Amino acid sequence: MNKTQRLIQIWLPILIVLGMTKLFSVAADIPLRQFMLDPTEFMHAPFYTGILANLGILLWAATASICLFTALFLPQLVGKAWRDFFLVSGLLTLLLLFDDLLRIHDEILPVYLGIKGDILGIGYVFLITLYLLRYRTLIIQYPYTFLILALGLFGLSVALDVAPVALKHRFAVADLLLFEDSPKLLGIANWLAYFAHLSASVVTKGKLTAPEARVDDWAPATTSDRASNTV
Repeated sequence: MNKTQRLIQIWLPILIVLGMTKLFSVAADIPLRQFMLDPTEFMHAPFYTGILANLGILLWAATASICLFTALFLPQLVGKAWRDFFLVSGLLTLLLLFDDLLRIHDEILPVYLGIKGDILGIGYVFLITLYLLRYRTLIIQYPYTFLILALGLFGLSVALDVAPVALKHRFAVADLLLFEDSPKLLGIANWLAYFAHLSASVVTKGKLTAPEARVDDWAPATTSDRASNTV
């Protein structure tokens, strides 16, 4: 891959996003600065507004980066089954990231589309259950304490979120937010820890079993790579 192709890979997606943003701004008659500025700057809010929510987004992004990098850029060091696992894990994490970032189940679905956000929540439970069943034989090969903690904390956060209103009224708003969001943030941190440790373990094992493998820092796995690599 030459330098021009590398630049196109980097520049083109960003230019497309910028162009679509400009077009949507004109079509919807929304000031462009509303899309471009940081929310705290646009709303003249203190810099620390939403800082813990932003931390959660960063942790989601770090996890997705680890999974997708392992799947796409280290094909020689992981087998096909692990490559598929990390790819699906990265896509699942991206889905959760965008839901958190854009408040899909909290705002977009119920406010703009008239769909209850609980429907998406049920979909997540179903999707994660299928994910765990599909890759259970891989998951049990390495320590998965962090994964259990992450899923348990996510479940606790959801349970607190859907708790009866009468129960929530027993607590101050600030305490309620702390009870609901703390398990979620801890869950994301454990989700990151699990995939960071798992990726390091799988790649290290791949280096030991295939020390001659060479890694291309830019090009993802090709079709021939996928055909030749097996578990």
